[in-house]
Amino acid sequence: MGKDPNSTHRFATRCLKNFKNQSCHIEKVVKRQTTQENQNNRLHIKDSIDIVRWLTFQACAFKGHDERSETKNRGNFLEMMELLTSYNKQVGALVFG
Repeated sequence: MGKDPNSTHRFATRCLKNFKNQSCHIEKVVKRQTTQENQNNRLHIKDSIDIVRWLTFQACAFKGHDERSETKNRGNFLEMMELLTSYNKQVGALVFG
């Protein structure tokens, strides 16, 4: 089976290989999405760590008394995250989007 260069098995193998080389193949789409998700997660974590470090060095509390979105002061961590998102729209889309 498959010894002849024009055999059905070899033809099917070539078709599969050609099908997988398409730019819209599911494996390539998933890999591209996974890479983008990893970049987004790293950005989100980096900003969160920066906020934690800053609040720790300044000996500030993280949490406020009322963290609902309607209140004016939701706590240092959330207010700092909101400040950072105002400077970086990509972070804003990840955090509050």
